Amino acid sequence: MFHGEATSPHGVEYKTICQRYGWNEEVQAASGDLPSIQKVGDLKADAVIEKVKKLLALASSSNPHESELATLKANQLILRHHLDRSRLSDQRELCVVTVMSAPKKNALMTAIYEILTHFLVKPVLFYGRAVVRLEAAGTREQIELAQYVAGFLQTELERLWKQQNLKGLRAKNSFYTGVARGYSEKLTSTRNDLTPEESRALVTIEKDLAADLNFFMGGLSQSYSGQVLDSSAHEQGKAQGRNLSIQPAVKNRSGFMSLLN
Repeated sequence: MFHGEATSPHGVEYKTICQRYGWNEEVQAASGDLPSIQKVGDLKADAVIEKVKKLLALASSSNPHESELATLKANQLILRHHLDRSRLSDQRELCVVTVMSAPKKNALMTAIYEILTHFLVKPVLFYGRAVVRLEAAGTREQIELAQYVAGFLQTELERLWKQQNLKGLRAKNSFYTGVARGYSEKLTSTRNDLTPEESRALVTIEKDLAADLNFFMGGLSQSYSGQVLDSSAHEQGKAQGRNLSIQPAVKNRSGFMSLLN
């Protein structure tokens, strides 16, 4: 990210980064086989993820009540699962995975960034040499779901744009921003129906994730946009976002990077 691809594992550059963030000798000497730390055999987590995917797909129902109910149930299922996991252990695991990359930040990446904030992961933008990476941090289940969502959105948002009778980069960027805003409004509205326990769990999960990332990364990169919106394209995007459902997508095969056990 900072020195390009031609660096040796645990070389001078790596140790320099460790020193920059105040990581001790134990971290500097750590190693592991990435395939061996990927999530395997967690049947309960796999079952939860599959149920959430099905609920997200049902959120496209033409019946507004059924659509909102499916979205609410998906959110509740995620929350309850992670609340149960936290009760079993005080030890948290933080993983980071790349879900999207581009030569520079664009409106599509920013839209996916905003939508991912509603899936109990912390999206982070990393600016490297000639590339910007959108990464998602969270538990293994959370980032697997984030990969699924981001992989679908990259194709779906472009497909929705091509269906619009709009032209120009400004209109396209405004449309993507509107989709994210519309989908976010739909998901945010369901939080009012969470139980008090679920609401507290949501706050706790988000605070813990932010604290872990701040400790390991020394601060987070936020996604800001200073664009001047095309109001018509933005409103069309919001309408599409409110009706957006997460359908099955090709699974992103990016590897997991475990940061905290």
